[in-house]
Amino acid sequence: MISFCKYHGSGNDFIIVDDRAETFPCTNAEFIKKICNRQFGVGADGLLLLQTSNCASFRIRIFNSDGKEVGMCGNGIRCFVSYLKSLGYKDDLFLIETMNDTVQCRTHSDKISVKLSKPIVLHWGVKLDHLMEHIEAFVVHTGVPHAVIFVDDLDGMNVDEVGRKIRQYPLFHPEGVNVNFVRKGADGSLRVRTYERGVEAETLSCGTGAAAVALTAYMLWNIPSPVRIMPLSQDCLEVHVNEARFGGKELELTGRASFIFEGRLTLNSFL
Repeated sequence: MISFCKYHGSGNDFIIVDDRAETFPCTNAEFIKKICNRQFGVGADGLLLLQTSNCASFRIRIFNSDGKEVGMCGNGIRCFVSYLKSLGYKDDLFLIETMNDTVQCRTHSDKISVKLSKPIVLHWGVKLDHLMEHIEAFVVHTGVPHAVIFVDDLDGMNVDEVGRKIRQYPLFHPEGVNVNFVRKGADGSLRVRTYERGVEAETLSCGTGAAAVALTAYMLWNIPSPVRIMPLSQDCLEVHVNEARFGGKELELTGRASFIFEGRLTLNSFL
């Protein structure tokens, strides 16, 4: 039996397992895929494992719902910190080891913030030919790669169809990209709909995607920080964009993370 908790951050939902004994079958991608399945499993955008760390407060391992491990998830790591608080850890500041880095998280009021790894611009203003007219992509790595695309008709966008084509566009091979379609809202926030690789569908929210959108808008239009991001879930995220001490930008993602339920998995049902 495996005990788990389920959380969501701005509608992005995750199964979280305490794996400090390192007994979870994390190399079994099919097992992870099954428990994340919304019809036959618990249902989630991803799975998070709590493990011990030699260089930080804790270690997080992050798996998309396709069973593949990834380097970062902004909403997931905020849910992870909320889970740590539920276990009785009363710190307001946590250092979390990820696959490629160590990130700082802090809790304040009912929100959780995470300082993301320093972003990297991969492609800027590239035209994506043979897909649709006037598609211009700004591709930023905020822990994972994201294409940011500004559109006039966000509500009418077929995110699954167009997002899948962009995610697989030859320029982005072999890793592919997450795809964020963006339109400025009447209240000044940036409305975002995101196609996530690994889920291979539109999700209600994406934290690293929100950070990529905020950085792109900040660089293009000098939008003041914090940048307000309104995902499909309508649960607003804020991204602080700061000038780094030694050049470049620093991004901090802030929003709520909520407990949904807890349960137990019977291994024989999935393995």
